[in-house]
Amino acid sequence: VANENCIIGKWLGVQVELKRFAAEKLMTCAKVADLFLQEISIVPSLRHPNLILYMGLTVGTVTSNVYIIYERFASTSLHDRSVPG
Repeated sequence: VANENCIIGKWLGVQVELKRFAAEKLMTCAKVADLFLQEISIVPSLRHPNLILYMGLTVGTVTSNVYIIYERFASTSLHDRSVPG
């Protein structure tokens, strides 16, 4: 696990990283909901060799958390690539 909001997994035989948005925060925090809506409205249309690929969206069956599915780079996590270092 990259951090508390990013989960590494496999989807359709491909290694992916799921970015978690907690259902409770989406429903109770306008800022979190706005950030989620901005990301999900922009990211699917982006295509560039230097950007990770958006692959889909899913909702957890037990927790109702929302997950954005991204391709995973073998050597780094989404969190590692997004935090300046």
